[in-house]
Amino acid sequence: MRFHLLLCTSLLALALHGQDPATPRPDSPLPQPSAPKAVATGLHFARNLDAAITEAKASKRLLLWVIMKDGEIGCSRMLQTVYADTEVRARLNASFVLLPCSTYDHGSAPAPEGSTEAPTWCAQFAAVLCPEHQAIEREMRKRYEETVQVVAPQHIITDADGKILARHRYELKKKEFLAFLDSAAGAAPVATDAAGIPVPDKKPASSRGAALLETILRGNEAERCAAAKELCASGDKAAVAEFVTALEKPRIEPADLRRTVARAVGDPTCSPAALEFTRLFAVKETLLRNSAVVSVEEMADPVAAPALLAQWKIEKDPEIRKDILRALGPCGVGVDAARELLMKEAKSTSELLRIAACIALGHHTASRPDVCKLLLGRYEAADSKGQQRLAVIYAWSLSRNAEVLPDIDVALEKENNGELKDLLNAVKRALGGTVEAQPPRGRGRGGEFAVWRALGTLLEKDRIERNAVKAFRDFRGLGR
Repeated sequence: MRFHLLLCTSLLALALHGQDPATPRPDSPLPQPSAPKAVATGLHFARNLDAAITEAKASKRLLLWVIMKDGEIGCSRMLQTVYADTEVRARLNASFVLLPCSTYDHGSAPAPEGSTEAPTWCAQFAAVLCPEHQAIEREMRKRYEETVQVVAPQHIITDADGKILARHRYELKKKEFLAFLDSAAGAAPVATDAAGIPVPDKKPASSRGAALLETILRGNEAERCAAAKELCASGDKAAVAEFVTALEKPRIEPADLRRTVARAVGDPTCSPAALEFTRLFAVKETLLRNSAVVSVEEMADPVAAPALLAQWKIEKDPEIRKDILRALGPCGVGVDAARELLMKEAKSTSELLRIAACIALGHHTASRPDVCKLLLGRYEAADSKGQQRLAVIYAWSLSRNAEVLPDIDVALEKENNGELKDLLNAVKRALGGTVEAQPPRGRGRGGEFAVWRALGTLLEKDRIERNAVKAFRDFRGLGR
């Protein structure tokens, strides 16, 4: 029971961690992050998306969407060190048109009308006005994100038509950043088969990649897992391809160690390996195939969506089918076929699939009133004895999207279960809604703690445990 309680408490915290700061009300201002230091000079940031696309086509360069947030140490480090490096600036100027993305206002101002004075430029992106990088950021979200939370620092490389060629979430140091740029600039597209599964890269691995591969094959369990995670985060396509082949053959034994290594890379920082990892969907070993699906889910990169959709059509194992639906939450953002499948399966006669689809749809609510309507309908139609209401509440928390607040209010108005009302209020508060003070419900068998225990049952029976849950359990020293 103690594990269930702490697990459930962690789920909502994990789901809501890292939201963009809420817009402060006039009567209750929130402290804002201090303005950043100016980015290094010598880089040209676009002020308008249409003009940037025209420039990219004319100069045969790619678009680099540079996503930053104030108050994020990783953003500050990259802007003040990596972007200040002479080699990095030369590479950026030669191969990319830079699109600055930030929601923050850094005090820029246009020149007074009729004045010959220069504008007061943004303190973060040189020679750009803040409303301009805010407009580009909104377009980035519209095209490539469907949740309120956007990871930063983050870089997306696209061609002039908007097709994603490479994407990396979180901070990169100089060497890794240059490798990331090279992975798309002038590189041939990844070869895939008819189902969208990548063909192994035959190019030799880098020296660092080769060393990590050797550790994966020869080290102890902890060393293998750490090396696998570093390799997948590195963007070394050839080395990652060899790693996946080693899992396929299999060259890592015994089977439980192979699955442990495959699960070690389930993390957003390993997203550069997401496409290559989908090759494991074809292995015959059920548990390894299942492990690969869950790790790809945790990499949370839409590049894996075609392979997930292809596997859905042929997969027979019920647990893996459930996890494919779950993976199409974070990996299906912006993919119409993924959203349509989830909306269909949210009405499945199979509770296993229905619950998974409802949870996954939480990632698809932004600017999608049809998804929001479906989730509320699933809540209202749920059997009070089942888990469907809990699944929808969890989806609302995963959405990190204030657009669902009116639906939570509708659910609250009709809900008679006091424990579920406690949980709805907790999610509402976390999404920035106002919750009236309630009398304490206690901390015994009933009350708010019972709600957290109930929410934990959504993930408790997963055959392949999610890494976020495992990390919390290991940190607290809890058993299953």
